[in-house]
Amino acid sequence: MRNIKTQAALQDFLSLNRDAWRFAKKASDDYLLARFGLLNALWSGFEMATQATEKLIKSYLLFADLSLKGSAEEVRKAVSKESKSFGRTYELGHDVEACLSLASRAGLSVSKDLKDRIKRINEYYALRYPDNGGPTSLGTHEVNDVDEAIFEIWDAFEKFNEDYFYVSGIMIPVYSELQIRYHEGNIPFVQHSFQIMTKDNTSYNVRKAKLEEGIYSRLKAWYPVQP
Repeated sequence: MRNIKTQAALQDFLSLNRDAWRFAKKASDDYLLARFGLLNALWSGFEMATQATEKLIKSYLLFADLSLKGSAEEVRKAVSKESKSFGRTYELGHDVEACLSLASRAGLSVSKDLKDRIKRINEYYALRYPDNGGPTSLGTHEVNDVDEAIFEIWDAFEKFNEDYFYVSGIMIPVYSELQIRYHEGNIPFVQHSFQIMTKDNTSYNVRKAKLEEGIYSRLKAWYPVQP
């Protein structure tokens, strides 16, 4: 696998992009909560899907848009300004469509399907309070659109740093599980997170071979078998 660097180099990359990777790490947690909720008809999972997508796109922006200076506060200001230009008058900093608009200008390739999915996901956020409106027709099948939105966005992170792409961000549950297997161990809570991440996840499965190859290549490079 090309472009495998040292773990120290990856740590240097993370140190230089602290707010960016922290947004993606939180997006990973929110995504697991969203998947667990949607697969089990726990409708609070829908607003977690909104938050996961919002944080992941903000992470992309912090990596891609140098004018934001890697600052969480700057990305919030930028999203609020973009949201206001769309005519939104409330919770401007949480507008996922505004996030996507900025990301598109910062180099994210936005398919029509992704744009449509983000519009729907943006509407979920109103569901967090019972009197706020939001979509009136919901179903567990919508997890498929959430999965595809998350993975289509994550695909774009590979250009920033390949090591980061395979082992961090939304890939943390997969990397953690494969790392434990590589060392012939078993940690139940790691396995549970992996199962939540991958169960009935078509978007993951179509990328599985590439992702797992990339992870195992790094494990072999970073933890060579001793003679």
